Amino acid sequence: MPTERWKGTTAIKEAPSSPVFENTKDGPRYTRTFNGPYTALLGNTPARLGTMTGVPSGFYVDTVRVEKAPGNRGIMTVTLTPAPIQDYTFEANQTLEVEYVEIQKRIETHPMFNAVTAESSHPNAGKYELTDDDLDAIEEWKNQTTATDRKTKYDALSDNAKALAQRIKRGQDSYVIYAPVCRVTKKNATKPLNTRCGFQDDPPAGVKVDGYSYLQTADRATRDRTWSRIQEWTGADEIDTEVYAG
Repeated sequence: MPTERWKGTTAIKEAPSSPVFENTKDGPRYTRTFNGPYTALLGNTPARLGTMTGVPSGFYVDTVRVEKAPGNRGIMTVTLTPAPIQDYTFEANQTLEVEYVEIQKRIETHPMFNAVTAESSHPNAGKYELTDDDLDAIEEWKNQTTATDRKTKYDALSDNAKALAQRIKRGQDSYVIYAPVCRVTKKNATKPLNTRCGFQDDPPAGVKVDGYSYLQTADRATRDRTWSRIQEWTGADEIDTEVYAG
């Protein structure tokens, strides 16, 4: 069987009908087609997310396809879009997320029952500020075993203490606040190295919500087609630096 030989120039040439512009449901796209020796095309494929001359600025390489044709020829098809999606082969590939989660706290810790501080932001902060004597009296009221004794203790409460007692009587023994959970998901070609959690640490600046102190609360590694590492940081108004040191 005769050996195939390349005839003519070995330069890579763009097809006369290239580029082709399309505006599809997925957005605008340019498609460029090149012809030349198959091995030469394989050795000159453009990098994903890179730019190419011959198309408007703002379009980046999304897909590259090299097809082998008879006679050692090759056909390379390149598509360019404004916002191609990164994949796990890119060092900086990551997804940033922020969500707020619900946290329950005891009703007596609400700002309305505590003294106003420089950090107070609640509009009712300090409205029913309770003293230690108020808190002791409320505990005594709660611990009575008869309705008569409870009424006697209730009537003796201060107005501020009654504001808390009324809420407890109707079953309102807690309230909710919402804290940010900052999440970063990174794709990896190999298994990532996870770290321990439960220590003070700030999330990356691109996902951090200002005004909170943070604990790292999750560091998960999962694998489907590639490895994914998911890190989470949960925000709080303040952190006990003796309990959560380091």
